[in-house]
Amino acid sequence: KIKIHLNTELIGAGGHVGHFKSQVKSADGTITNIEHGALIIATGAREYQPTEYLYGKDKNVITQHELQQKLSENKLGKPSAVVMIQCVGSRNAAHPYCNRVCCSEAITNAIKIKEQSPETQVFVLNRDIMTYGFKEQYYTKARELGVLFQRYEAEKEPQVNTAGNGLTVTWNDPVIPGKLEITTDLLVLSTGYVANENKPLAEMLNLDLTSDGFYKEMDTKFRPVDAILDGIFITGLANAPRNLLEKVIEAQAAAQRAANILS
Repeated sequence: KIKIHLNTELIGAGGHVGHFKSQVKSADGTITNIEHGALIIATGAREYQPTEYLYGKDKNVITQHELQQKLSENKLGKPSAVVMIQCVGSRNAAHPYCNRVCCSEAITNAIKIKEQSPETQVFVLNRDIMTYGFKEQYYTKARELGVLFQRYEAEKEPQVNTAGNGLTVTWNDPVIPGKLEITTDLLVLSTGYVANENKPLAEMLNLDLTSDGFYKEMDTKFRPVDAILDGIFITGLANAPRNLLEKVIEAQAAAQRAANILS
């Protein structure tokens, strides 16, 4: 009893909780009317595409997702040094929020690097580390393996320049006076998420968006998957940046809330 409409967009919606009427348009122009009791928005978000730190200009500058791909395919090799920079494209004027996943992702990858190539030096340049919950144990493990965590200040971001076959990363440590410098084979940028173009769908459904462009929930603590209109639910990255476990739990919650209406 599951119908999947591929290459299809929502072009109209109306009704109320328990009795919605929506119109969807397929790629060949066919319009289908659907009656439904509830609606779940799971439209996701986009990975931030960096322009900072020579990304796209130097092949040795990659994102954490690209590093994960290399690690999973055992294509990293044995670099002498790897530098990671946190909060790239987030916690700034354009995207002031924390993405909640960047630190955990960086630490997981740093541990994997050390497991595959123990002699590789790994540096994580950060404003602060947010490994909330039980992920703190990975932070401890990373330090035990020799991963070095170096602080930088938001108003004094690291500087990256090409140097022979590698890259030179320079930054001001808030504790040690003067500049610190590392020559690295690989620079990894920890990027988060930015909202999709959610405004057209939000206007169609009469929903609110946050100042960052994500769908706004009724109440963060007590009704975290409920939209402002009864019978419409929000899950995953459509609502805010979060990790995989949180996305799964939220999807289960949205499904249960919808099931309550259908029952």
